[in-house]
Amino acid sequence: MKNLFTICLMLLITFASAQITNNRGASSISDGFTSSQVAAKGSPFFLKSWSKGNVVDQNGKFLDQTQLIYNTYNNQLFFRKNDNEDPKLVDGNTFPGFVLNHDNQTYIFSKISASEFVDTKQKTKYYCIASPPYRKVIVEYSSDFKDPNASGWQSSRYNNKGGEFDQDTNVFVMNKYDKYEEVKLNKSSVLNFFADKKDEIKKYLKDNNIKLKEPADLVPVVKYYYSL
Repeated sequence: MKNLFTICLMLLITFASAQITNNRGASSISDGFTSSQVAAKGSPFFLKSWSKGNVVDQNGKFLDQTQLIYNTYNNQLFFRKNDNEDPKLVDGNTFPGFVLNHDNQTYIFSKISASEFVDTKQKTKYYCIASPPYRKVIVEYSSDFKDPNASGWQSSRYNNKGGEFDQDTNVFVMNKYDKYEEVKLNKSSVLNFFADKKDEIKKYLKDNNIKLKEPADLVPVVKYYYSL
């Protein structure tokens, strides 16, 4: 708990609430999980169910634990105090991070500016810290909505055909110029990223039998690179 407190303390969060809105702009809570008259397949949420979580005020103080759910389609965070309370939308302009606790795992999200990325198409939004508190490896969780009815002005909001949400995961590593750059979870992509120390990284991966399956697997590799 002490380590978690230290990590969360770094977020220094303030927040405000507003009426909940769904992924297509409606304000009904019943529409928050779908985008058409027929329930969409998949989910726009990082975790499909509400999770216990914490926010931290600007003085570094934990607020009471609450229930949180994060919509990766429109980068919106909702909260409620209990099952009977109407969810509220957290104001992303004043809320730079949050913590989710789910199935014995802790996820820490922090808002990172688009200016910190090599790719100018990246947006300022919440990114997950792959291995807190180390911030050189981050993960973007996002979702796209595939609308089979989209044609001109018409979309699945206005008829009875449901669309589908596709979840996507992208991993970014901070390069030597202090900019985040996307790296695929495979040996070739990692070696290309660390081209100036390619031989050393290749040997490190082999000697330590590192399998690049999860974003956190990149952390020791990145640490080793910056130690050279």
